[in-house]
Order: sequence, then structure tokens, then C-alpha cells
Amino acid sequence: MEKNEIISAFKRKVSIWAFVFMAFSLLTIPQVYATGTVTWGSSGSPVTNYNIEDGSVGGIPITFEVTDTDHTADPSLNTISVTVTTNTDPVGTTFTLTETGPGTGTFTNTNMIFMEGNAAFQTTDTAVITIEDDCVPNDGNGNCNSAAVETLIGGSTGAFAISETDSVTLVPIHFTETGPNTGIFVGKLQFTTVPGGSTSDPYPAINKLEVAPGDVITIIDSVSGSLTNGIILPMDNDIRAVLGNGGGTATVTYTPVSGPTVSTSPPLSIDAHPPGAPGRGGGGLVAPGLVVDVIAASSTSSGNGCRGDCKAPTLGVDDTYRRLVDAGFSYNNHPVDVELFYTHYPLVTANVGRENSAVLKIYDNSGVQNIEHVELAFGLGKGQILDESKASISIDMGEDGEKTVSSLDPENVLQDIRVETTTNRCSPFISAECLIVTIYHTFRAPLDFDIVATEVWDHNRNTRQNYYNDGVEVVGESLNPPPEHTGIYKGHQIRITETDKNTAIDSDGNVWRFDKEWIMDYVPPERVDVESLFHGYGRNDVGFVKYRENQILIAKSKYNEIVKKVIQENPFEFREISIGKYVSRFEDENLKNRQIESVKIAEETFKKLYFWEFQ
Repeated sequence: MEKNEIISAFKRKVSIWAFVFMAFSLLTIPQVYATGTVTWGSSGSPVTNYNIEDGSVGGIPITFEVTDTDHTADPSLNTISVTVTTNTDPVGTTFTLTETGPGTGTFTNTNMIFMEGNAAFQTTDTAVITIEDDCVPNDGNGNCNSAAVETLIGGSTGAFAISETDSVTLVPIHFTETGPNTGIFVGKLQFTTVPGGSTSDPYPAINKLEVAPGDVITIIDSVSGSLTNGIILPMDNDIRAVLGNGGGTATVTYTPVSGPTVSTSPPLSIDAHPPGAPGRGGGGLVAPGLVVDVIAASSTSSGNGCRGDCKAPTLGVDDTYRRLVDAGFSYNNHPVDVELFYTHYPLVTANVGRENSAVLKIYDNSGVQNIEHVELAFGLGKGQILDESKASISIDMGEDGEKTVSSLDPENVLQDIRVETTTNRCSPFISAECLIVTIYHTFRAPLDFDIVATEVWDHNRNTRQNYYNDGVEVVGESLNPPPEHTGIYKGHQIRITETDKNTAIDSDGNVWRFDKEWIMDYVPPERVDVESLFHGYGRNDVGFVKYRENQILIAKSKYNEIVKKVIQENPFEFREISIGKYVSRFEDENLKNRQIESVKIAEETFKKLYFWEFQ
């Protein structure tokens, strides 16, 4: 074969091998990515719009479906995590979804509701529901009499409640206006776990709704027909309540293991309620708790003569009992939901010399930057107000953000005070932001009383006080030296040192007691201890008691000495008696002589013991 033919043959072989190698490479290293989709409803029946009232008891369920081809070849049953966000809650709620079957790659969620506010309750709670009604003329209900406090009755002009446990009974909720011409009506609903425990009593009863942990509850406005949902804690791990609001949006987002993030498109819209439904003159059902997002600074009149920002900051509820903040007060990790004025708080014990922490979570309708003053007061007794506290800590915040910490502590019971502030959500179910104030402190001495009080106000001087009882009991020995006072005795000032809250002692050992002023205890005139005269001490002499005791000792000693001597001089003689022949006691001469001898010895002993009787 010629040289050129050899070269041509070699080139053809190289080309064939290169083609085979490229083909093999394409077959063994494919560029494959997982594909995922998210659909409201399901892929077979997509939904473009859900209502904020959907997911209610007996209503349209809220569903969404996620597909991921990564799991279609996996024979095991898989789970994925999905996030649902709304314009109200941009952080989002995480759902854990389980595959509909091994290898299907399809994940469906049907355990979801929308909530407009903080409507999460325990089975022992009492829900507070608020309705705003500006009066529709001639409709027979609402705020139509500006001079009277009006009512809304159960199922006719008020509201109903149902639960998943009792989805048959429509429990009526009755409402009372918060004041003449306010247009705000507040009603209450109690929960019970007693089977068949739902009630339907007439006004003014607070009715009960049977529930169980994990229930969804629904409140129905009897006039407008609008709904709002709530939940009974603890919820099942698969069930989630998503915070939303009328006219907002909701989006499901999922990121596959090996593919790009997918979400619904367009986002889900949430309507307040169907257009054309009857209303309450611009008002309506607010929620069993509060829709925080509708509370904002307003330049319009509030109906009580106030204009502008008239809402005080709060650690719990506003003036209409709508809850804005969860666990607004906590002491040494014992949190409590703060009520309007007085809050029941189980007694917490704090030890002298150990650091404690109080956490205040504060909401203001104009934003956390509008909060100006925070105060925490200890040691209040029944009937006392915050200003009477002798141990309080204050934090003042300027509009420039500068923070000043001070204390009122005339008895020096506080030390090591430091304050930290941050911001966080007021509740897991609402997006409103609260100022979190943590106050660290140590007690140097116990306090007389246990009630705790807080006070907050904003830059517009809207103020609110709250009281917590039983409160905080401070125990332990005081680290302070005993307090000193000035007492007056016979016109002279005497320095005394306190030994207890109401007792003291001076340098001479005199005891003083406090009764509106310090008064020395009465000391009777001292008896004169005179030396014993010829006839001894008189009964009124100081030494009489000691003299009597000494005489008793002398008498006992003399008695013991005489008895011992007599026994030694006259020992009893013991003789053996032969029992051979029986002799009567009356005929035994030996026995008679011994008896006579014993009587003589006894008489002589008696005379020696009591010789002075025969002088």
C-alpha cells in the first residue's frame, strides 16, 4: 500500500473513533434537570382565586399541589418542604407535604386555612370578638342611638360560631357597645371540651362552643355573612394557619433538590368577601382577636373627641379588647398574655443577689419608633398605684433613638440594671412589629409586697398602665446594712438601728418600735438589789428569787446528809428463821420484839429529821 493510501486509511479510522466516542459521551453524560410545578387546587383542576373565608368549617377547602420529577424514580415515600407567603406575612409559613404514593412525584396539601388576625386559642380560653357597626338607617341594629350603649343579639344582629368538633350547632354570640356612639361592639365566646357542651343562651349570656385541640373554628357575621377563621391549639403537625388579609395575595414557593425554584403564577388573590354582600355601614366583623394590619395611625376623629393618634401603646389588647400582642409580659421566662388593665400572674419567686430578667413586648399603632417611655415597678401592695413604688426602672427613648435608663430606688434594693431593646413580630400569627425591651436587674433586699406594674407611653403622650398579681416575691437576706433612724426621747435625738421593719435598738440596748413614729419601749423602774438583812430578803427585793433557790438547795443537801447518816448507824439486821414448826404471828415473841425495836428506830429517825418541830 502506498504512503498516501496508508495516511488516508488512518484518518478514516480516527474520524470513526472520534464519532463513536462523541456518541458514547452523549449517551452516558446527559444534561438532565428535575422539573417542578406548583398549582393552587390541583394540576387537573387548577384554581386561580381563593377567598379569605375559604377553609372555614364546612366551607371550600384550600388546596395546592406540587410536582417534582426527582422523586418519580424513587420507590420510597418522600416528603418536601413548601413555603406559603402573603403580603401580610412575607416571612411565610412552612408546610411539610407527603408524597401521594411512592414514585408519584406528586405532593398535595389540604390542611390549610387563612386567618385575618391572631385567632389562636387554647381550649380553656375565652375569645373576644369585635364588630364595628356605624348604623345602617332603619336596619334595626348598630350604632344608631348616639346617647346609649347598644347591643347586638346573637344570630339576628350579632354573630354565630361553629367548630369542627361541633359543626352542627350555631352558637350565638351577643355584643355590647364599648360606649355611647363608639360603634365598636365587643362579644365573648367561651370554649369547652365537654361533649355536647355547646350552649345557645339568650343575651346577655356568654355562650360556649365545644372544641377539641386541632380544631378550626369559624365566626359568622349574622348581618353581612362574612366569615373569619380561628384555630384551637395545639394544631396537628400537618395543619397550618396562614395570615392573610382581604385584597392581598398568597404565593406557594418550592425549591426542588436539583432544579430551579418554582411558585404559583400569578399569585393567589384573596378577596375580603363576595361583592354586593350586605354590610354594617362601613364596618363589619373584625376577628376573634385582632386584624393588626387594619390598626394604623389615623387623622380622623375616633368618636370620643380625640383627633390624630389617640391609641396608647399596649403589651396585650387595645381598648376594645382586641389582642395585638401575644405573651406581652414575661418575668424570668414566665410569659403571660396581658389584659386591658389587671392581669392574673402566678407568683414568681426571685432571690436576693441573683440576676433576673423582665421582658416587655410593646406594640404601638404608629410604629415602634413612636414609643417614648417604658417603666417597670415592683413591690406594690393591694390598692397601690405605680407611682407609689419604691423600686422602679424607667427607659426613655428620644426621637433620635437615644436611650436613657434610670431608676427610682430610695431604699437601695436594686443593682446591676441593664436594658436591651430589639424588634420582633408581636405574634406568630401577625406581622405587626413590637418593641422588645429586656430589663436585667438584681435585688439587694426583699420587698414588702409583690404586685408588679408597667407603664408605657408614646411621643403623643398616649399612656397605658398594667398590673400583674400575684406578681414577684423577693426572698433572701438583705445585702444592705441595717437602716438607721432618729428617735426622740425626753426631748433628745437618739440614733437607733433597725432590727426589723417595725423594731429598732439604740446604743444603750433600749428597744424602739415604729407606730407612726419611733417610740422607745416602756422599761419599768429597776428594783434595788439590797444586801440581805437579819430577817432575810423581803418578797419585793430583787434578790428574793435567788435567795429562795439557794435555800431550797441547802435544804435538799441537809436532808440527804441526815438520811444517809441514820441508815449507816441503824442498819437492818437479817436473821435466818427456821421454818420448822408453824407459829402464829400473834404468838411469836421474837416478831413482837422486832416490831417494837423498829418503831423505836422510826421515832428516833423522825425526831432527828424534824428536830426543829420539837424545840
